[in-house]
Amino acid sequence: MSNRQQPSVVDLRHREPSDRPSRRKRRDSQSARFDWRHLRSELRIFGLVLAITATGVIISVTIVTSVRHLNEATAAAKRGVESIELGATALGNRDVQIAAAHFQQAETECANALQQLDLLTAGSTRIIVRAPILGPKFTTARSLIEAAQRIAIVGRETAISLPPGREPPSLTIENTGVIRGSFGWLAVVAEDQARLSRVMSDVMASYRLIADIRPQDVPENIRSTFTSFQRIGVGMFGNADRFAEMLKLLVAMTGQPTDQEYLVMLQNNDELRPTGGFAGTYLLIKFRRGTFAITDAPGNGSYALKDLIPPTIRPPMPLDRVTPAMSFIDANWYPDVRQSAQAIERLYAMARGINPTGTIFLTPDLIERLLVLTGPIAIPDTDLTVEAATFLEQTELAAEIDFDRSLREPKQLLISLLPVLLQKVSTLPSDKALAAMAIMFDEVDRGNIVMTASKDPVKSLVRNLGWDGAVVTGSHDYLAIVDGNINSGKTDRSILVDTDLVITTGETSWLHELTIKRTHTAKEGTVLRGYDNITYHRLILPPGTEVLGVEGATLPAETFFITPPSDTTPLAIDGPTVDLTLIDPNTNTTITRTKEDTTVGFWSVVKPSSETLIKVRYSVPRERVVHDNVWAMPWRRQPGSINRTWSVKLQSDPKNMDPVQPSTGWDRKDDGWYWEGDGDHSITVSARIEK
Repeated sequence: MSNRQQPSVVDLRHREPSDRPSRRKRRDSQSARFDWRHLRSELRIFGLVLAITATGVIISVTIVTSVRHLNEATAAAKRGVESIELGATALGNRDVQIAAAHFQQAETECANALQQLDLLTAGSTRIIVRAPILGPKFTTARSLIEAAQRIAIVGRETAISLPPGREPPSLTIENTGVIRGSFGWLAVVAEDQARLSRVMSDVMASYRLIADIRPQDVPENIRSTFTSFQRIGVGMFGNADRFAEMLKLLVAMTGQPTDQEYLVMLQNNDELRPTGGFAGTYLLIKFRRGTFAITDAPGNGSYALKDLIPPTIRPPMPLDRVTPAMSFIDANWYPDVRQSAQAIERLYAMARGINPTGTIFLTPDLIERLLVLTGPIAIPDTDLTVEAATFLEQTELAAEIDFDRSLREPKQLLISLLPVLLQKVSTLPSDKALAAMAIMFDEVDRGNIVMTASKDPVKSLVRNLGWDGAVVTGSHDYLAIVDGNINSGKTDRSILVDTDLVITTGETSWLHELTIKRTHTAKEGTVLRGYDNITYHRLILPPGTEVLGVEGATLPAETFFITPPSDTTPLAIDGPTVDLTLIDPNTNTTITRTKEDTTVGFWSVVKPSSETLIKVRYSVPRERVVHDNVWAMPWRRQPGSINRTWSVKLQSDPKNMDPVQPSTGWDRKDDGWYWEGDGDHSITVSARIEK
């Protein structure tokens, strides 16, 4: 080491400091004592502060930019919604050109709003829309705006397809009694099927955009409207194929260039019959290009045809033991609605010389629910006003007690109500109009509206939608309980029915033990309802079922029955050939076998303020009810039935059974699996059977 280098090291570290060192010495001393590690630490801190400051500036700029985009998007979306509302108002006033302009403006505003939202997903602002708090709301906002854009397109397409000044849905009553009306713009829209298809495609798209949005993520000022549309959409638009079939059916029934004539059977489910109720009133409606004409609606209802039908037609069992000849009011006796419709149409053709295209069966539930939307309705030429809560009671009293017997028109109240109700429904505001459509679809799904047709495409469309009321046992377990009130007043809405089915699994056959408890809630002497409820029950079971016994069935008094005339012949109805009929002479229980099903028929009588218990035991081959280790049982709800609950218990080793879709609600207990339902809809319950 050189002399120059060595002292510098030694001196800097060991020399005693002087009182006044030289400038060089002071510089060398300060340089040697500087803490480089501290400097690096300070630089890191400075860099971090600088980075945080820069990030803050970037975030600030990003937030400012994002807020600007959000504000612009919000403003554009608000203007779009306002334009949609203005367009809907103009459309309601038949100002189609103004409506089209408003809807076009709404499309433009929604497109601008979406463009501003797109800018939020670009560049540095992308982090904002990915934040956990803001992300869901951004997604919701985008879906809502896209849905609004689709609705604007629907409005514009509808407006430009309509001629200016076209009249809204209307009704007129001619001097001849024929009621004529139209579905307003439906006729024009239905004629342009390509445009109609595009419109429905946009409606479906708007529903899909909002189907999974949580209501709490929707702005409060539109939340109510949103939830209503979302709920309605589940029934109306939830399945694209289903909705397409519904649209085709609507056009096929009402939009054809030739007359399509349908019988409409107005039934009373307070007097339950297989298709939904006693068919005391009917209408013949003729559809053509979106217009309709009610050409036959007698004031005395179905009784008007009594003397026009030959008295030599034998009623089906067991009606042949109650009434001497087949009549129009009893023609809906067959459990399969398609067969009841055949009987009705053939008898009507005998009476009027008209062969209807099809038949539509309605129950009071639809009218009651529509009256909730329309509010009370005053009946023309009377001092009566009907409302939802009292509709059925008022019409029953008018038909049974309070009508003018000299005019012999007990059904005139209902006939007079229908045109006014149709007019009220056709002019409902848009939100209630959507609710009315949802009610109609729900009633169809419940089976309270059933329809048939003799020709395609309506016949096939109704069948594909499951709206034809068919009894189809298929290749699995099956249960349908079909009740028919006979000569026992308006008592069925006073009957509570609890049905419990216990199934015990087996290697070769499955034992079914069915218990039906019927409770009469009316008091004796109550007007129209305080009478014995006399019902003939039919259980529709899988083919090959072995009936082991029926307990608790009750026959009406001997005077209730007649001896069937010998000079009558049955009405020819299409259906499976009966292979065997067995009748128990003591209880009059009937077992009928065909290749498609096994039917067990028996009577019950329930007095007011009492109950009865019926037990039916039967066995079904295991190979019939279990396929690929899955047991399934469709339970068919009877049209018009109310106040019913039912349960199923699978009784076996619980470890060997696992519930599977489509059924839900299974509850495992020590002695088996339990399932309970409210009886509002037909449903299939199922379970996986594992050995």
